Amino acid sequence: IGISLNYYHYIAAEDVLADDDIGDEVDIALTYDYTEDVRFGLLFAWLAPDDGVGMADPDDAVELVASVSVAF
Repeated sequence: IGISLNYYHYIAAEDVLADDDIGDEVDIALTYDYTEDVRFGLLFAWLAPDDGVGMADPDDAVELVASVSVAF
């Protein structure tokens, strides 16, 4: 079983927004090697945009992805 946790802080490359901060993201990924050739995965990602993205009240975004990979 593999577990990974990633944190991202997004900043605008140029001063085009009211604030340079775009938002924060946290990703949690789980993988399970069922056999040598089959892997199951589950990814949960949460994005919290900052007020500086130009929206009055930006909502958080959530993504859940399940995957199966087979190598032969």
